[in-house]
Amino acid sequence: MNEARKQLLPWSEDNEKAESARIFYGVYLLARNDEEYQHLKKQHVEKYERKKVDNT
Repeated sequence: MNEARKQLLPWSEDNEKAESARIFYGVYLLARNDEEYQHLKKQHVEKYERKKVDNT
C-alpha cells in the first residue's frame, strides 16, 4: 500500500485545464440528469456490478 503524500504539490493555475473541467462538468450534469442515461446505467449496474458484489 502506498504511503500518503506528506506534502502537497505546488498549486498552479492552468486556464486550459480549468476550462476543460468546466466543459466536462457541464456535460456530466446533462448526462447525470438524462433519463436514458439513467436507464442504461441501471442496466449496466444490474448486469456487471452485482456480480462483483456477489463474488466477494
